[in-house]
Amino acid sequence: MRPLSIRALTWLLVLSGGAVATVTGTYAAFRVFPVVREVRAATTPLMVLSSRLRDYDAWIERGAGLAQRLVVAPSPGVMDSLDRWMDRYDALAGALRGAAVPDSVLLLLAAADDAASRFAVTVEELHALLELGRRAEAVQRLVEGRRLEAQVRELAAEVQARSLDRLVVAQREVEALSRRLLWAFLLWVLGSVAVMAAAVRLVRTRVERPLRELQGGLERMAEGDLAAQLAPHADDEIGALTRQFNQMTAVLRSRAETQGQMAAASVLLANVAHEVNNPLMSIGATAEGRLADASVSGPLRRDLEEILLQARRASRLARGIVRFVRPAAAGDGGADVNEVVREALDLIAFQFAADGVACSLDLAPGLPPAELDAQKLEHVLVALLTNAHHALARSGAAERRVTVRTWARDGRVCAEVRDTGPGVPSEIRDRLFLPFVSSRAGGHIGLGLYTARLVAREAGGDLEHESPAEGPGAAFVVTLPVAPSPAPETAPSPAAARAPTLQGVTVLLVDDEPAVRSPLARFLVRRGATVREAANGHEALAALDVAGCDLIVADLRMPGMDGVALFRALRERAPELAGRTVFLSGDVSQLGDLQVGIEPDRVLPKPVELAEFERFLLQHLHSVP
Repeated sequence: MRPLSIRALTWLLVLSGGAVATVTGTYAAFRVFPVVREVRAATTPLMVLSSRLRDYDAWIERGAGLAQRLVVAPSPGVMDSLDRWMDRYDALAGALRGAAVPDSVLLLLAAADDAASRFAVTVEELHALLELGRRAEAVQRLVEGRRLEAQVRELAAEVQARSLDRLVVAQREVEALSRRLLWAFLLWVLGSVAVMAAAVRLVRTRVERPLRELQGGLERMAEGDLAAQLAPHADDEIGALTRQFNQMTAVLRSRAETQGQMAAASVLLANVAHEVNNPLMSIGATAEGRLADASVSGPLRRDLEEILLQARRASRLARGIVRFVRPAAAGDGGADVNEVVREALDLIAFQFAADGVACSLDLAPGLPPAELDAQKLEHVLVALLTNAHHALARSGAAERRVTVRTWARDGRVCAEVRDTGPGVPSEIRDRLFLPFVSSRAGGHIGLGLYTARLVAREAGGDLEHESPAEGPGAAFVVTLPVAPSPAPETAPSPAAARAPTLQGVTVLLVDDEPAVRSPLARFLVRRGATVREAANGHEALAALDVAGCDLIVADLRMPGMDGVALFRALRERAPELAGRTVFLSGDVSQLGDLQVGIEPDRVLPKPVELAEFERFLLQHLHSVP
């Protein structure tokens, strides 16, 4: 049997407490109140009767005293008192006759009333005999009156005794009721204690212990223990939380493993990039140098142009892959949306081609920069393009097409990724941007859209899903605010204005790869520069001890003394020359890890076009006034 939910358990405890209170009040109402009313109905008339009997007894005693005085010493005052005494009799007798008392008491009252009536008649006869002068007969009547007085008092005492007996019975009924109430109260207390003990045990078992275990699991997870797993105690809300906690730790474990693999892949790709970009730099620079020779023509020129084209293509792909897997560095925004779209598409273009997915671009020219770091925007677009590819790869659509469109409106820059796939299933459409929701098979985690929307919203934008009005497919629109306009650039220094070329400039070229140094040196010489070469930082410092230079171009990654160590040494020995030191790097992953004051804009990733290389050198030649 399925256990009660926490909500049902709470209501059960509340209703149980209410039921106990209701039963207690009902018991008191049906058992106590009737007895109390009965006792009150029985005792109140008796209490009134007792009071009236005391008045009756005083009246009898008063009448006997007046009769005695009338016989012994008659006077007008005694006669007046006797008249008033006789008037009092009717009121007292009527009060006794109307008493609401038991029948047995009523019989005694009737007898007492009869005796009192005869007593009053006797006193009246005594009064009449005295007025007639028949004193002897009056004395006999006095004796008869005394006898009747005693009889009335005896009957009144009997009535009092009967009344007291009835009061004693009522008192015993009250005592019995009190005992019953006491036992009922004790039973209620014991029952309440038992219910409370059961409730406390139930709450500890169903609520307190699972919550404590869940809190402990969260603390372990916060400390980095992603292997924490909890056993659900019941199929209720806390059990559901426990299962969700287990699912969350499993997902985090999987993500941690994936991140570990990505970190290892990042290191591996960094090493591969360095090893690949240096040969690509050599191949591209050599081909570009040969193409600068006007005597090269015909098939050889076409071959060199193809070599240069493929070298640049391979370089872009390697650079994009390493850039994508590296953690995003904090940026100031200002991303060129169109350029990021092209870079993101370069990363997965081979997947589109392998599955026969066509991609078309409709990029609005002259877009303002978007308020988001370019690498983060690239992650968002790659996630959307990857989802579109998966949707088309598993569909049987005759046309497999992805369209990427950009535009600007109302101070916002927008990018749309639209596909002709089956669209988003209706059962997950409302939960599409929630974490761990995915329609893809194979244990897909389902964090891509959630993370993409989070990145967009953190930048002040949004990511929304749109279903086409007609036909299949889905569209996702990224909306970002336009980046603030940059501050106006300062005018170039006079020194820079006087040196628009490399003519007469002495350049120290530091690189451990002769195949990279040679074509760069030949190019610089053709541009009018004087070139000195060194294979590492130690040789560069030795060359500087012999003669100075105007500009240093160093590789970041070299055996012996690398570019960073060389820069440190230059900052101590020649700060002005350190300010005119720029860097080349075949390991583009180093760009996010630079230290010791090397600005990223002073590092040019390999391979590089020779014209770009020249512009880079001229830009930094006079960076220090």
